[in-house]
Amino acid sequence: MVEKNYNADEGTQRKILGLIISDKTYFLSTASDTIKASYFTSQIHQLMCRWVFDFYQRFPDNQCTESFLQDMLKRYSTTCRFRSDVLMRYEEEITLICESEILDEDYVKERVLEFAKRQAMHEAFLKSIEIYESHGETDKIEQIWKEALSVGGGDNLGINLQTSLEDFPDKLKKTFDRGSLIQTQIPGLDDSLLGGVGKGELHILMAASGGGKSKGLAYLTKAALLQSKSVLHITFEISEEESLANIVSSLTGMGLLDLIDEGKREDYKRRVERFKNLNLKLMVKEFPNYSVNCNNLRAYIMKVINKENFKPDIIFLDYADLILPIKKIKSSGEDSTYEALGTVFYDIINLAKTFQVPIWTASQTNRGGWNLQEEGVITMENIADSARKAHTAHSIVTINSNATEKRLGKARLYTAKVRRGKDFQTIHVDFDRKNSTIKQIEPYTVKSLEG
Repeated sequence: MVEKNYNADEGTQRKILGLIISDKTYFLSTASDTIKASYFTSQIHQLMCRWVFDFYQRFPDNQCTESFLQDMLKRYSTTCRFRSDVLMRYEEEITLICESEILDEDYVKERVLEFAKRQAMHEAFLKSIEIYESHGETDKIEQIWKEALSVGGGDNLGINLQTSLEDFPDKLKKTFDRGSLIQTQIPGLDDSLLGGVGKGELHILMAASGGGKSKGLAYLTKAALLQSKSVLHITFEISEEESLANIVSSLTGMGLLDLIDEGKREDYKRRVERFKNLNLKLMVKEFPNYSVNCNNLRAYIMKVINKENFKPDIIFLDYADLILPIKKIKSSGEDSTYEALGTVFYDIINLAKTFQVPIWTASQTNRGGWNLQEEGVITMENIADSARKAHTAHSIVTINSNATEKRLGKARLYTAKVRRGKDFQTIHVDFDRKNSTIKQIEPYTVKSLEG
């Protein structure tokens, strides 16, 4: 992920250059596939990087030295007619980098990959905007991002069982313990998800039309905010104001009519006071439905990160069925719809992996999930239009309410699919659609409600 300080500072960039100059083995095995000259901020650092690459390409068995770099600088300065003060400053910079001892070498090696990935994404963002604004082909944008995402990929050769077996449980715990996951704050659901949702995962909330998808996503947004997470909530179906109203309703317990009632303004202020110390970090953005694809969303998210210094920990998309596929679908009719929807979900999982955040979205059921009777639940068979949705998702959680349950504000959450955890679990909840709140309750039978 990209942090607030997007570029490594000048001191770190000097160390990175010093490392690739002095450590031939590291350069040939790692840095040569990771670093580009354009990633560096200053002109002299960019020049040095090019010269180091040139040296090791021509003389892979030799060690790059300060004298080589100074000689390259003199040749370059003669061609470009550097002023004497500029030449002296560049000479001093080369000496400083080559003669400085790198005491934190392991740390710098970690920063190299992080630095390269950030700069690659930054370049991809700028190129994508340029192509998009000039009405260029989206295929070019897709290729640019594929190349950016591949930076550093060669460093990870996989997990070696022999060297990792002993401490593997510690690594596993680091990835999957509750501290690294974002909870739904619905105990039964978090238990089914083995603690919550993790980085790079796609989770789908599924319901029939009018079944509470947007309200459910608003509740999950609230749950993430209460865990001090930075949340990006993107809507395609309802306006920014309505989306934010659902989230504020979930936070305060006040419905839309209460929020706009002047007579309840003091009550609203008292309820909001409870959250002032939490530093709630939320951005809500609306795009018209069927107007953007995941390349457009990626560019938007990068803009938010760069211009607003807002780094999301989790993203909500309300909802996926209203997003365009990146690739144009050649087939037509029902086949086209099927393939397009499936492709969109692949695009979304790539988005989650790009920014290393979990993504919650929603999707609609087919007609078989519209009118539930008694204890009926929406299952994988009720996925609308494309079964590819199920293939990509880490979990599919369905919202189930028959007529009686809707009238009484009850619902059953059903884990139709959980890749990591427990599927086929039913969690009974109070689902207040007016206030976008969900609270787990003791199991009930539909007959007991009707009685």
